[in-house]
Amino acid sequence: MTKASTKKKPSTHHKVGKRYLKSLNQLENMAEVEKSVRETFQEAQRTVSVHKTQVVILKTLYERSREMGQLDKFSALICRLINKTLPLKRNEPAADRIVKFVSSFTTAINPNIKRDGTVEDSDVIDLEEDEAFSEYVAVVTSHLMRGLEAANRNVRYRVCHFLSHMMHNMPAIDKTLYEKLARELEARIYDKEPSVRMKAVATLASMQNPDGADCVSDAAKKLRVIMQNDANPEVRRVCMKQIEKNRFTNRYVFERARDVNSVNRRLLFSQVLPRFGDFRTIDADDRNRLLNWGLKDRDDNVRKAAVGWITGNWMATLKNDVLEFVERLKVTDNAVAEVALRDLLEAKPGVAKKLSFNADVLKSLTSEYALLYRVFFQYCTDHNEQNLLDENFPEAAEFADTLQLYFRRRRENLVQISTHKRELAGDECPNVHVVDPEEYDYVIKQLLTVASGYDYQDEFGRSKMLTVLRAILARDGLNAEIVDVLVLCIRRLSISERDFSQMIVEIVNDMRDAAYEEAVKGKPGVDDTIGSGKQAVGESLGSSDEDEDENDSDEFVDAATSMSRASIRNANRSRQQELAKETAEVGMLSVESLVDCLTITKRMLQLVSKPLKDNMYLASILQSLVRPALQRPEVQARVLALSCMGLCCMLDRDLAVRNMFLCGVFITKSDNDDLIVAGLKVITDLLAVHGVSILGVDVEGSIDSMAVAKLFYRTLRDSSRKTVQAVSGEALYKLFLSGVINDDELFETTLLAYFNPAINDNEALKQCLSFCIPVFAFSHVSHQEQIARVVADTLIRLFGSWDDMKDQAGGQMPFTPQNIIEQLLYWTDPYRIVGQDPEDAKKSCIQIDVGLQLLKVLERLDSSQNQKSCVRAIFSMLPKLTFTEMAGLSKLQELLAALESETLLQGEIEEALKNSHYRNAFAKLELYIEACIEKAEEDPALAEHVKSEKVVARDATTAESFSASIDGANESPVGHSSFIVEEDGKKRKAEAGLENDLPKKLKVEDESKEENREEENREGKNKKEESREEENREEGNREEENREEENRENYEIENPTDVKVKEAVRERKQEVKKDAQKRMQKVKEDAQKTIENIHQVKIEKVQRISTSKKATKHSSATRKHSSKVKKEFVQHDSSSESDYGDDSSIIIISDDE
Repeated sequence: MTKASTKKKPSTHHKVGKRYLKSLNQLENMAEVEKSVRETFQEAQRTVSVHKTQVVILKTLYERSREMGQLDKFSALICRLINKTLPLKRNEPAADRIVKFVSSFTTAINPNIKRDGTVEDSDVIDLEEDEAFSEYVAVVTSHLMRGLEAANRNVRYRVCHFLSHMMHNMPAIDKTLYEKLARELEARIYDKEPSVRMKAVATLASMQNPDGADCVSDAAKKLRVIMQNDANPEVRRVCMKQIEKNRFTNRYVFERARDVNSVNRRLLFSQVLPRFGDFRTIDADDRNRLLNWGLKDRDDNVRKAAVGWITGNWMATLKNDVLEFVERLKVTDNAVAEVALRDLLEAKPGVAKKLSFNADVLKSLTSEYALLYRVFFQYCTDHNEQNLLDENFPEAAEFADTLQLYFRRRRENLVQISTHKRELAGDECPNVHVVDPEEYDYVIKQLLTVASGYDYQDEFGRSKMLTVLRAILARDGLNAEIVDVLVLCIRRLSISERDFSQMIVEIVNDMRDAAYEEAVKGKPGVDDTIGSGKQAVGESLGSSDEDEDENDSDEFVDAATSMSRASIRNANRSRQQELAKETAEVGMLSVESLVDCLTITKRMLQLVSKPLKDNMYLASILQSLVRPALQRPEVQARVLALSCMGLCCMLDRDLAVRNMFLCGVFITKSDNDDLIVAGLKVITDLLAVHGVSILGVDVEGSIDSMAVAKLFYRTLRDSSRKTVQAVSGEALYKLFLSGVINDDELFETTLLAYFNPAINDNEALKQCLSFCIPVFAFSHVSHQEQIARVVADTLIRLFGSWDDMKDQAGGQMPFTPQNIIEQLLYWTDPYRIVGQDPEDAKKSCIQIDVGLQLLKVLERLDSSQNQKSCVRAIFSMLPKLTFTEMAGLSKLQELLAALESETLLQGEIEEALKNSHYRNAFAKLELYIEACIEKAEEDPALAEHVKSEKVVARDATTAESFSASIDGANESPVGHSSFIVEEDGKKRKAEAGLENDLPKKLKVEDESKEENREEENREGKNKKEESREEENREEGNREEENREEENRENYEIENPTDVKVKEAVRERKQEVKKDAQKRMQKVKEDAQKTIENIHQVKIEKVQRISTSKKATKHSSATRKHSSKVKKEFVQHDSSSESDYGDDSSIIIISDDE
């Protein structure tokens, strides 16, 4: 089948009519039918617009063939024409048109389908037509199935393409053919080509049950697996769209809302979910999950598609009833209900303008109305809808009364539940009306949220609201969520932070005192014990006053010297007694009361920011409540107290220094995960606020950086505590990203945890590291440098424990060593740094450092079978290093030297390079490095940079600094060293050229002995000329050395302090130069020996041929031609002595010549 020509040709579709169709019905042989079929296919491949006409023509030809009894030949002809499209590539327009044409023809001749596309009744179907159609389908389908195993991927793709279209247009198929096709397609859904898998999935989808079936088909089971596990997003997309929808498959379809591909997530909300019709057919939990995933997606397009699903499908089904929409969200159990409602109002502003809340509605709020009320308030505030605010929201004083009303109802409801607890448990009192406490809590939380953003310009309203909230906080037992919002309201109503702290501390002290008095009532003798403590404190204070009066004098003395040792001891004793008293009082409190006090205190500390020394109320609550609560045995109380302690330490650096050890004790000694997590969070926050300056201070209670590192290391390695492990990883990367710590060993630990298969059991840690490591790597150059520094140690430890990790993973690792190195190269790609200038990326040498690290790992490995995969991975990834000649000459030379080291693979590198894969990878990297070095030496800017480094080294004034410059010179040689690098490059090229270009066979024509002697004389002359040139070159070098010696002596006279250092540099350069000359001499000798061997082989060939019998039969013309060829060969040989690295230095004369 050929493509449609651009020239217009006479087409057959213009002459279609009854007369033309009648002529087709009068065809008498298959040759005429075949000609018409070919013309039909020729027209069909030009444009889709003629398909309808051509299908009618082809159907007429099909019926004529059936009448003639030649249906088998007609089917074979169709198969031959189909074959012409099979090798064509994907997205070929002509081939796609033929696929559609064949599919349309198959549908047209199907007796089971009416003209309008509906299924024909079985009683009306002509059995003869049905048999003919089945025979045609069987022939074409069987023929196509032969191509499912073809080696050509285009054939496999096009076969699946044909089958997909044909199967989708066939309501029924023979059972035997169906089973055979299903077996063949099962292999193609795992084809290595994604395009083939897509079409195979589409074909398999046509064999499923209809949507809503009570059972799942075998085809759907296979598609379900592919949809979950296929690596290609387009294949998963086809499965998601075409898999049958029922209760067995819906859960797997909904999972695509978490697909890694944003297009798949978007299409789920924009195309797949709307096809379900009524959203109420989806389970409520599934709806909430879908909304949570869609409305909180990181991609804007996915969020817009999710909002479109709500505004389109949901609201159309509910006839724009906003209240029913909120009811369907299950607001009390669904955190995303607020987001969904806010997005609805944003997408449909007209809905917000139709809402109205009067006084009656405000006094009878349900949880749904309360959420709508709050979101509506936030919408009006954000969009400055002052008219809507004035119409729907009362004054502050009236709103305070509403809040008080709901708190009173909540309190009465709790009393009612407590009174009739037994009856309610047995459902024995139907007349008792109670409300779920969570309902009131939810309504109150929404009203408090509104109150926190209210306009309090009216002083009377502000005062009344503050009074109501203070009374409620002190009297009602509230949960943590309500406390958080209520304390926030008080903070915004307070005049200053000091005023806010004073109010909250007074409320907490009143609550503590009331709880203590209640606890003491039932325990006689406790009050006496505490009273005796008070008396001892009073006596100590009185005695100290008397001592102080006795020591008074008219003389001025220092405050420190005026206090006697006894008074100091009494003061310390009084403080200890006071602390013991407060500890005893807190120890008497019930757990519920203590937790309420600590919850309020914690929220207060979260809302203050002034230093602790400027707020005496915070210092008092720390001593009277927080510290004593740390000694309580209850875990909940300890966790809250530790959090409060951490918040106080964030306000005072000295306090943080003294309490770091306490946090470490909770982490190392506790067996409860909540306490360990609280300790880790406190240490992380303190380091983030105060930095590492709080570590290693010579103060009691302080710890050093090593102790902190051990804490994070142990918690991150402890896989038995998954929550602690996840929090430790998150805390570490917070500190890494903020620049507080940059410890390489800790960072290496996170990489080891990321690549450990055991992390798959800890989804929280896996998600944390998967997000944080790329963010860390691409946020700054120094971060990539840190990754590069730990590459070698990370790989050595991973490869060393590879067998153990494999056993833990059940014998099958989820990744290979090559995957690990690929990931490390991806993280250290300088072009991926956010905001990085491409020019700066070209100058980066980070991946050179990574290459050095990989070669360092290669030194530790060997070529044994156990480490073969690791070695192969390193060799495969070395050519993929990303750097340019702008990375620096010294770095490039360092990498080249490491690549040529003989210590690689523990000295077995030569043996390993016999492997073609290893040799090609090594050669590719080596050639690229050499090219970069040559460019770096030729670039004037880079040469100037090297020259400036040389000047800086020359101007060094101390032996220490100059010795450092010598080390730098060893890494980035200048002067003669650049020549050495160039000559080394020529040597490698010469060796490679001689190795690859040496002829396996040399055959020359018959030569006379006289011509051989002339050739030898010519070679001798060339050698003499080369020797003279070498002497001249050496004489020039000696003159240049003399000039350098004179310059050096002049410099030593002017700078006598640098003589010794300069002498060391000069000796080092001379040694390098001598080494280079030795290597050059060795290369020349090797090349000369090779050329001599070539001549010797050639002479021996000539002698053998000249003594043979065939030599006497050669004509004079042959001898002249041979002499001419020989002269050309000799000329090339003579030139090869001076330029032995050139590929044209050796000419191979074939046997034919």
